[in-house]
Amino acid sequence: MLGIAWRNFILQFPRYRVLGTALVLGALVFTVLFGVTASLTHTVREKAARYFSGDIIVMGVDPQKRWVIDDEASVLAAFQASNLDVGFRHRRSLYYETDAKLIFNGSSLVQRRVIGLDFSVERDNFSRLEFIEGGLSDGEPPLDGLWVSNDTAQRLHFRVGDEVTLMVKTVDGFRNTVPLRLAGIFQDSSFFGFASYLDYRTLNKALGRPEGTVTELGVSLASGGDNDEAAQRVRERLGTLVPVTPWLVNLDAAFGWTDQHPSDTSTYAVFPLSGRLKQINQLIQAIYAVNALLALVFLVVVAIGVYNTYQMIAFERTKEVGTMRALGMQKSAVVTLFLTESLLLGFLSSLVGLALGALVLWGLGQVNFSGNLLAQMFLSKGRVAWAWPWQNMAVVLAVMWLTTFVGAALPAWRAANQRPVDALRHE
Repeated sequence: MLGIAWRNFILQFPRYRVLGTALVLGALVFTVLFGVTASLTHTVREKAARYFSGDIIVMGVDPQKRWVIDDEASVLAAFQASNLDVGFRHRRSLYYETDAKLIFNGSSLVQRRVIGLDFSVERDNFSRLEFIEGGLSDGEPPLDGLWVSNDTAQRLHFRVGDEVTLMVKTVDGFRNTVPLRLAGIFQDSSFFGFASYLDYRTLNKALGRPEGTVTELGVSLASGGDNDEAAQRVRERLGTLVPVTPWLVNLDAAFGWTDQHPSDTSTYAVFPLSGRLKQINQLIQAIYAVNALLALVFLVVVAIGVYNTYQMIAFERTKEVGTMRALGMQKSAVVTLFLTESLLLGFLSSLVGLALGALVLWGLGQVNFSGNLLAQMFLSKGRVAWAWPWQNMAVVLAVMWLTTFVGAALPAWRAANQRPVDALRHE
């Protein structure tokens, strides 16, 4: 039957040409939609993980609110025991107040986040930033180095090599300043660009923390899996080694829990990246919803087109159907023949559409959108990052098959149920 269907498909190709073009277009549109959405989602989560210390974050909650992790070995052991697919590790000290200021030539700018990195751990991940001036040298980064976004540099009008002053509040509540030298400017005008990076030892010294300590340890998952479930596993493992807080979803919850539960011993909080991305997750869900709506509308249009086209194809092949029936072919065999042809059409059209979609995605990745400030959050070095979600592409194939199958089913059934004598008289 497959051989006959393939022969008929080749012979009837001129009739299938318009329908095949529509199916190719449908597969192409679905491919681009899924690919771009996967790219945007992956990029924003990658940036968020770099900004927020990873997909899974462990922080110290101590009575003096210095937030220092006293037992790093236990935290690392919990990560190890949780069988995580780790892409990057994060070891950093953070300034949790929102009043940090950069001062240059009499002007100042508040920084939403000041991050002290252990470059021996985070160098590779930090290097993925798009530096437009300066960056990381081949040797050990300077202790007085400062790295900021292009937006911060433009507002304060400074360049790499300029001396900048960072003003923070110590853990004891006193104002302190630290002289720094601008070592790099990276491209990011989005939410994640409002942060300053420096060596964690320099930040600790300015804050009055022990120089070699950190406040957060984290991991970014290579597979981009469910960080909620992974964080739960880490919390369970860590709870067998040190005291842990109840399940907390973000930093604000950790601060609130500390205020309500004063303790004489250090406790550790584990929370997932998703808890810090509520608004961004809502935006991503909205993108998925729009994509689903567009896909549904397009699918309905394609399905109607398939049905109408097959009605015409079945009508034009009435005499052919009558001949096959007169020679003894059963109704079920006629239906199967038509449906097999439709599945061949759907499969081949889907493959062509996927190939063209991949080409379009590649082309989008070559376009620099750096000038679009609204898109900065979703771009990797100013471009749409390549993404090929295999599960979604399999869905594209399945949907195209299903569409052609359903669209061809009724016309095939009607054609098969004609009386052979009536079909042979058709002109």
